[in-house]
Amino acid sequence: MPDFRKRRQFVLVFLVVALASGGVWTALRNSHEPLPPSSRETRQHSPQTPPPPILSNSPYLNTSSKAGYVGSQTCVECHDDENQSFLRTAHSRALGDVNVAEEPPDVTFLHEKSGRTYQVYRKDGKLRHREFILDGPDEVVLADHPIAYTIGSGHHSRSYLIKTEGYLFESPITWYAAKKSWGLSPGYDRPTHSSFSRPIDQGCINCHAGRVEPKGESPYRLKFHEQKIGCESCHGPGSLHVAHRNQNNADEKEPDLTIVHPGTLSRTLNEAICARCHLRGAATVYVRGRQLNEFRPGLPLTDFRIDYRLDDPDSRMKVTGHFEQMRRSRCYTQSTDLTCTTCHNPHDKPTNPERIGYYRSKCVSCHDGDEGCQLPDSQRLARSPQNDCVSCHMPRVDTEIPHFAFTHHRIGLEHAMEYSPKRLADVNLKPVGDVSRMSQLDRDRCLGLAYLESSDLSRGRKRDSHRDKAFRLLARAYDAGIRDADVTSSLARLLWEQRMDGSFNLARETLSKKEIPTVARVNILIVLGDTLLQAHNSRDAESMFQQLTELRMDDVDWRTLGECRALNNNPEGAILAFKKALAIRSDRPKIHAMLAETYARTGRPDLAMKHRQQAERLARLNSPR
Repeated sequence: MPDFRKRRQFVLVFLVVALASGGVWTALRNSHEPLPPSSRETRQHSPQTPPPPILSNSPYLNTSSKAGYVGSQTCVECHDDENQSFLRTAHSRALGDVNVAEEPPDVTFLHEKSGRTYQVYRKDGKLRHREFILDGPDEVVLADHPIAYTIGSGHHSRSYLIKTEGYLFESPITWYAAKKSWGLSPGYDRPTHSSFSRPIDQGCINCHAGRVEPKGESPYRLKFHEQKIGCESCHGPGSLHVAHRNQNNADEKEPDLTIVHPGTLSRTLNEAICARCHLRGAATVYVRGRQLNEFRPGLPLTDFRIDYRLDDPDSRMKVTGHFEQMRRSRCYTQSTDLTCTTCHNPHDKPTNPERIGYYRSKCVSCHDGDEGCQLPDSQRLARSPQNDCVSCHMPRVDTEIPHFAFTHHRIGLEHAMEYSPKRLADVNLKPVGDVSRMSQLDRDRCLGLAYLESSDLSRGRKRDSHRDKAFRLLARAYDAGIRDADVTSSLARLLWEQRMDGSFNLARETLSKKEIPTVARVNILIVLGDTLLQAHNSRDAESMFQQLTELRMDDVDWRTLGECRALNNNPEGAILAFKKALAIRSDRPKIHAMLAETYARTGRPDLAMKHRQQAERLARLNSPR
């Protein structure tokens, strides 16, 4: 049976565990909620599917699907001054090509936890990242890749992406500006990690690029229409505006509604533009009928996606926690117009000599100058000779990512920003935005999907409780007629994890739908493939895993496809699949062992011995340190 627990890139973290008696198993066995109809023996009629939530109205014409994108270069023809100042901001450098001459110095360093050595070096005009293990005097090279893109402005850090067969992956090596040194990327500093196989999909890159979309069905093969974040990211598509201006309407007195002006929007709509990338809560769910790239400035973000936060008192700073912090501050709750752009100019940034005075002017515009500070002048100036309000009321604090310190946006006194002593074992999820326009069934659907995502990132009692809530909410929505692919695939997954009846039928129901998000398709192919293998139907299982390899580049997909081909008396096909898996992760002893066994069965003892020895060597070198 394939080891599905090692599917790192199963987007919802496919972990199969034995749940405690208070968890999902108990809920499935004892729940008074009806099971999904496809898990019952009989069902007479299916309820009619309610229509998806409608979009909000907007006076701006380019919020409609009739408006098209024209690219920042078209905007620059009339707005070059704004463009030149924007190029000084971090947003303009969120994703870039590699400039070898400007990259930090070469280095070789050992990562103690994993026992792996990493090297940054230049060769043939390219920046390269290399990973190897020392076995005595020998180097066992695991990966060596040229860098395709830099990601991040470099103000806090700079990470790197490689490109393999059109797929993007993150390098495990990052430059940290504060330390002025290289280290492992966020999430890699542990004994076992993803090496160079952590995929970058559309959701990952969407906030670092201007406009990007998948090539075909796979969200991991991407086409960049505009690499850097550009004008239309905040102002919306510009085709109507260009046509309007080309008709010599530049001097008209009426407002130009062909392009969104963020400064004229309400606070909620203005924040939606920033929140699209700078808000990431405990879970993020897309509204039924909406897709990743459909949001347009000028519309509520909650028309497209719902973000959820944990309803607990934790005030720890997160890299993407600015919104949650800001909205808890008195400055925000006791005003009607304070928002992101009150302090941050999207088109420019103050220089270092100007920075303190620039941000202080924002504070004193509401707080009556120095009289707004409760500290005596002597004490205040002793703490901050430059009279820096931010240093006391918005200090830089550590985040959940090592080596990252961000400005805390819970504006207030220092004691208001102390960390909570502990987290609650079980907390509920609350929507960050207003969801009152949605029907109760759609709220149940979104909340159920959010609890499932949250449970994947949790442990212990909270994980079990959130899975229980996910099942109840999704089953209720399904029985009421909301049966989109996200709902059916999630229910199939929950039932499959517990080996309960109904998962296979729900999976097949998902594949019969016209529109299937890639996440749902990946989940369902795994459910179907595993179920078919359990039923000794390796022929149909092979078809499932073949489809998986066409959606993403994952070593476990290829390894399992190789197992299916071996069972189906296709050893040459199995060898090709195992070699493909090793091209992705050459450090996997199990794949080398499978390849050795297949070579031995096909009468190639020398190749069998080579891979058997490599499997034994890697198993020894990868042992816990």
